[in-house]
Amino acid sequence: MRPLLLALPLALLPLAIAHADDHGSLDKHEHGVSSLNVALEGSKLEIELESPAMNIVGFEHVASSDEDKAKLASARTALEKPLELFALPAAAGCVVQEAEVES
Repeated sequence: MRPLLLALPLALLPLAIAHADDHGSLDKHEHGVSSLNVALEGSKLEIELESPAMNIVGFEHVASSDEDKAKLASARTALEKPLELFALPAAAGCVVQEAEVES
């Protein structure tokens, strides 16, 4: 059985509070572009997806409407199920050891 560690740093919420400079602007990023880092060390597979919130939920402002909050909840639920997101062969016997969604 191969353990699967999954870290999904994801900009689900605006990064304005945590990462804004003195002028309140977000860190530089490009909509439509994400990065997927995959590392295999021994029997441990680690996958990391980094993406602006716009790519995942369609906005980057603070979710205040019920519709936006539902989109965030749905995205988080999907991202917390890496074996459903990434096509890994069943023969590999991967199990999720840790899944983390950060915003």
